[in-house]
Amino acid sequence: MRVEERERTRKQLDKEMRPFRVARKQKHPTQELLRTVRQVLGVPMAELAKKAGVNRSVIFRLERSERREQSRCGR
Repeated sequence: MRVEERERTRKQLDKEMRPFRVARKQKHPTQELLRTVRQVLGVPMAELAKKAGVNRSVIFRLERSERREQSRCGR
């Protein structure tokens, strides 16, 4: 019984970890991650900046640098 349960748990973990293994193989897996997450959650840039304790321009520059990195890679 324990062996079967362990095998089932391992298979479930493998399934859940698959996207992370795929992302690890990408050259720049976090491109536009900040902007995408912020937009999906519906968090305005000003609110994120306030929570992070930085000026809104810092968030803008971070998002812009992610886009620039993407364009350099030809994606």
